[in-house]
Amino acid sequence: MRHEVTKVFSNILGSLDTQIGRVAVLGGSSTDPEAILLRDRFPMAEFHYLNIDNPTQDSNFHLIDINEISSIPDFRLYFDLVISSQVIEHIWNHPNYFDLLCNLVRPSGLIWVNCPKSNMVHGSPHFFSAGFTSTYLAKNLESRNCEILDSGEIGNRRYYLGTHFARYWQTPKENRHPLLKYNFQPGTLHGIVWKFIRELPSRILLTTIKATDSENQEYATESFAWAKTPF
Repeated sequence: MRHEVTKVFSNILGSLDTQIGRVAVLGGSSTDPEAILLRDRFPMAEFHYLNIDNPTQDSNFHLIDINEISSIPDFRLYFDLVISSQVIEHIWNHPNYFDLLCNLVRPSGLIWVNCPKSNMVHGSPHFFSAGFTSTYLAKNLESRNCEILDSGEIGNRRYYLGTHFARYWQTPKENRHPLLKYNFQPGTLHGIVWKFIRELPSRILLTTIKATDSENQEYATESFAWAKTPF
């Protein structure tokens, strides 16, 4: 469902009537879908990547542990926009996380947060929670005097059951048809065939489940919040 949240971010980006000169990607990299969209929209923007590691070898990378640091003096109130996607579930110190988000953004700057509302255990490199509601994101930002411009939860029953029953993340094509659009992963022929056979019953069942509920709180698997810092 992250692709659906990225669509929301793209729509918000298209409605912006301000220039973005400095962007911080907190806990992510240049491969984040939001970062890619931003570079296309604002090719002259200055990007910085703040994370515990740098597997993509991004320039302007800054090594930080979000659990341990709530402010970076060199970048305090520096950025026009901070984006942080699929990060908070890998953080255990949430007060630090939200403090850092707000401390990085200049007055009247923008913050975008996206995270799972419902998810299965995964790495990168630690995992502490299965997800959070959009209300949780909004309340933490509001408590730091941010104005919530938009927030919400996205998902559908087929994706939810695919995640929690079949135990795999669906591509957009797989969500449209879990069987006919099967996403074969690299591996040995034996491994690929065995995986397909093992998943076949659950994927057949998933084809009987509607996937048209683009916004359904009961089956939502993604939360997002778009906020503005005070003047």
